[in-house]
Amino acid sequence: MNIKDSNSLALILNETFWLPAQNEFYSISFSDNLMFELGEVIEWGRKRKRSIPIFNTKGETTFITIFHDGAGFYLFSNDEKYFTLDKFISNLPRGTVITQINDTLVNGDILEED
Repeated sequence: MNIKDSNSLALILNETFWLPAQNEFYSISFSDNLMFELGEVIEWGRKRKRSIPIFNTKGETTFITIFHDGAGFYLFSNDEKYFTLDKFISNLPRGTVITQINDTLVNGDILEED
């Protein structure tokens, strides 16, 4: 699904964020770079066939995967604007509350709202 604006993104997140809590794959990508391939995985000591997400990371790419319990996320990017923690924070929406990134406490900073 292509999301065209922030209202659509908010609706999608509100309606689907429960998926990671069900141990389902959940990802948000800023470009059309996700494909699935059928592959073997080991679950509970048994080989099973599953769809495996494959991201095309050639060129500038950013995507987010949500923790399996829905309590956090991973941001993967080769975009220069996320290369340092300061650059990453400066690209977050105003009003975002930040407490920790990669085991680094950020003092509970709140980005100033306009």
